[in-house]
Amino acid sequence: MTAISRTFSNNRRISADPHVMQIELSLAESAKFDLRATTSRGEAQNDYGSPIQVETAGHLVSLKGSVGNGPSITMSTDRGRVTVKKESREGGASEGEVKPTKL
Repeated sequence: MTAISRTFSNNRRISADPHVMQIELSLAESAKFDLRATTSRGEAQNDYGSPIQVETAGHLVSLKGSVGNGPSITMSTDRGRVTVKKESREGGASEGEVKPTKL
């Protein structure tokens, strides 16, 4: 079961909420965004680097961070892995584009 929402008007947000799945998000090096990704009873992996931080509280693991004034990205899963990567321009995501690679 997958739910994805994209809004780029005044709210400028992107969200994904699969319950027991892996989420992998690749962001262009030049992308601007505010990320909040969580998994309960799963794993979170930060391949993007700074400024994304991994936080753990009990069974809840979060990836949080902001770059510039971009859209709000919210992702959550119950028992899956959440991974955030930085993609080079050669890799496919165009400037400012948020590109989910696996859901």
